[in-house]
Amino acid sequence: MQQLLKDSRTLELTIDHKKSIVKITDKGKCDIAFVTRPSEHGEFIPFAEISLSAYVRYKGFNTTVIDTNPVIETAPTAVVTVNDKDYQAYFEYVKNTLIELNPRYIGIGTFTSDYDFVINFARRIKRYVNAKIIVGGVHSTVIPEDFIYERSPIDIAVIGEGELTLEEILKLDELSLNNLKKIKGICYFDQKQKKTITTERRELIKDLSILPMPAYEDLDMTFYAKPKKRVIGYAYYSVVPVYSGRGCPFRCNFCAANSVWGKGLSRNHAVDRIIDEIQMLVEEYKVDAIYMIDDTFTLSKERVFEFCEKIKPLNIVWAAQTRVNCINEEMIKRMKDAGCTQLTFGVETGSQRMLNLTKKGTTVQQVRDVFKWCKKHNMRTFANMMFNLPDETEEDVKLSYELYKEIKPDDFGMGLTVAYPGTELYNQYFKGKFDKSEYHLLARARSFGAGRFKLARHNLDPQELLVDFRINLKLQHLFPLSARIIFSKEYRDMIKRSYYKKDYIKNIISDLPNVLVRSSGTLFYNVIKIFPKVIRQPVIVLANNVGLKFAN
Repeated sequence: MQQLLKDSRTLELTIDHKKSIVKITDKGKCDIAFVTRPSEHGEFIPFAEISLSAYVRYKGFNTTVIDTNPVIETAPTAVVTVNDKDYQAYFEYVKNTLIELNPRYIGIGTFTSDYDFVINFARRIKRYVNAKIIVGGVHSTVIPEDFIYERSPIDIAVIGEGELTLEEILKLDELSLNNLKKIKGICYFDQKQKKTITTERRELIKDLSILPMPAYEDLDMTFYAKPKKRVIGYAYYSVVPVYSGRGCPFRCNFCAANSVWGKGLSRNHAVDRIIDEIQMLVEEYKVDAIYMIDDTFTLSKERVFEFCEKIKPLNIVWAAQTRVNCINEEMIKRMKDAGCTQLTFGVETGSQRMLNLTKKGTTVQQVRDVFKWCKKHNMRTFANMMFNLPDETEEDVKLSYELYKEIKPDDFGMGLTVAYPGTELYNQYFKGKFDKSEYHLLARARSFGAGRFKLARHNLDPQELLVDFRINLKLQHLFPLSARIIFSKEYRDMIKRSYYKKDYIKNIISDLPNVLVRSSGTLFYNVIKIFPKVIRQPVIVLANNVGLKFAN
């Protein structure tokens, strides 16, 4: 693989005065170009694309990733429609790059809310580029038939993990029906029979050691490594998320992980392999922090202890997400000692009845215990919570509020439960009730309130509920989390040794007025919350309209 990288060439394209780098492995024709979609979460590395690119390159194919995140930095929402100005800039950039590369195949990842975007993009790009289009990802796995029909611009939908399937596709000289029917884990249209064909599902990769390190070299890592907010505690960190495994052994009915990765399955890379990747990111791209983004990083106590032992000498800040039933006090203590600064938990609700109904597999007492241990060992906590759970009552909401007041997480995220395809909730409540043209509504469910997406039994207004929770729970802390982090010794020490010291200082200074406004907002809301709701609510609306915030 190293030899392949030595022979790489670089194409430089400038769109709207922004430069992005596209690499292919030699001067021959590009076999497949992976194209990222515009997203509001552009600070996150496109892992699927660089993982697939690394694997097929390792197998000898010419491949690249056309990453639009550094070019289209202003996409306002997760759903960019064909009428948005950002879409036009995105399309022109991708079109010009693809014309230059002239690949045999184009690979695009899919989420349910991106369905319209992917179909429209594929149909339009085929006017300019003579390439077969392959889609993969969550929606392609759970409902591949949505992409495959007569005269669809999509040629193949990949189901499940894509590495081995893509390798077999790229080996074909042509996409004949005789060839395609032999490949496991795909969906395609049979022109002779005039019907959609779905082949046998491919087995999951048992040994992840066959996979090379993700192709970070395909990205503009200067863009991703610079200090950014949102990934850890809403403070600036030069941070890169890292996966140490795939899958989740639990069966929450609001999650599609089991549909994508297989029910109850979890596979991990060797700890040494993950440490090598982290060390490379530190040495090559000068990152200061790592976010272990596995669904449940702490499944194995022994593996966590080995990881802590081996990451500690790197002297790097890191954080992880896990579950309250997969961690104990000893693990928290060891992780903190090894540089872990924050743990994120899916608390979801304070109602044991709701935890049982959603098949979460955790208890309210486990939540209490874990947050107590985190406070004892000075481990920062982030708690995710959900409203609009099936059959949720006002009493369940009250229990959630009381629990969050009790555990006092350093920060938390809140969201309305939306049943996406691939989840048990979708199959139970919404299957057959959505047309493909309406998938984009799922990403905007929070904006529309519960409405058509309602699962709860109560009639509480979702937006008012979220505002009330944020006000009352955020105000348990005198200052926003970002301010508390910035003034901590641990954070100051990280900046002192950072390659991006100037960027940190510039960002913190530019963000200081915002931090002060939010701190003032926190004090303001602490005062206003003592008034009755009939007085408090219009004042809050007015304060928000003039920019007096309190979150983060």
